Amino acid sequence: MNKKPLAFVDHIFHIKSKSGDFLREIFKKEYTITNIWVDKSLNFSDKIESFENIFFFQIFPKVETLNRLKNKNLMWAPMYDSPHYPIGFSPIMWKMVEYYNVKILCFSKSITGFVQGKKINYLKLKYFKKPHRLKKNIKKKISIFFWNRGNVNLDDWINCVNLNNIDRIIYFDTEWKIKKPKISANPKINYIKSNFTKKQLDFINLINKSDIFVCPRYKEGIGMAQLEALSMGKYLIGNNDFTMKDYIIDPKIGMLFDNNLNKKIDIDNVINYRDYRLNHAKKGYIKFEKDKNKILKLFKKKINFKNRPLRFFYFKLIIIFLTIKRKLFMLSR
Repeated sequence: MNKKPLAFVDHIFHIKSKSGDFLREIFKKEYTITNIWVDKSLNFSDKIESFENIFFFQIFPKVETLNRLKNKNLMWAPMYDSPHYPIGFSPIMWKMVEYYNVKILCFSKSITGFVQGKKINYLKLKYFKKPHRLKKNIKKKISIFFWNRGNVNLDDWINCVNLNNIDRIIYFDTEWKIKKPKISANPKINYIKSNFTKKQLDFINLINKSDIFVCPRYKEGIGMAQLEALSMGKYLIGNNDFTMKDYIIDPKIGMLFDNNLNKKIDIDNVINYRDYRLNHAKKGYIKFEKDKNKILKLFKKKINFKNRPLRFFYFKLIIIFLTIKRKLFMLSR
């Protein structure tokens, strides 16, 4: 079978983290993939115009680029840490999506909520990694894996934990900036400086030596590291925001923290429900494997697009901008 060429546009950081590889494997079934790596500047080379089929993972281009790609087959998987226009996930952004006929691949309930009811072709999916059981002896006292990424820090969530139940904290630092925790009682803390992208097996083994995985960011696109931890049956601690709360759906899976949270982790949930978490990950993985071909089905879907004059689109943007400005003015009064 002759495969059509596809441009897979991705953030340059993912060259190391390989976060988009699970999607590449899906598209490889029917397309020959050319990777186009882009940073936060969102500057695209002219070669992207030679492709009829283009998939944007996290990255969303500027209007100037979209104008060059009009009437091509476009799909975008938006992430909460997506580098795109400073307008963010505003009505203007979704008007751009509508106008340029971009199909949307949703990996969170919130992004699904943005596109529902609009003239946007979208698909809602929930990604899980394949679960695997590694040897780990659960003790009465538990250990925590904390990955410092310069965002969430120990002080944000440590009040959720009864430190008397903690044997040690593995403090894994890829930023090379160790931040000493400000906790009153000190369990044993192992400080490890490393580049996980060069030693991914060590990264996985360190997670496996722990019972709890702390999600290291306030907002995640999908959160590959936390899904890796869940696939090993680890208990998750994450910020009470998307997409963490899409996965931490009950106390047996993990706990969500925020500034007002005084509740403590139930240590029994950490120790006794590892198999529950593994089973939850298994069900999620089976469902994703069953549904993932829907991505190709939507991507190949022919959509009749009425090519309205570009001035119409800009007129709508101005109306939306003035509406938002007026609402902000009324709130400030």
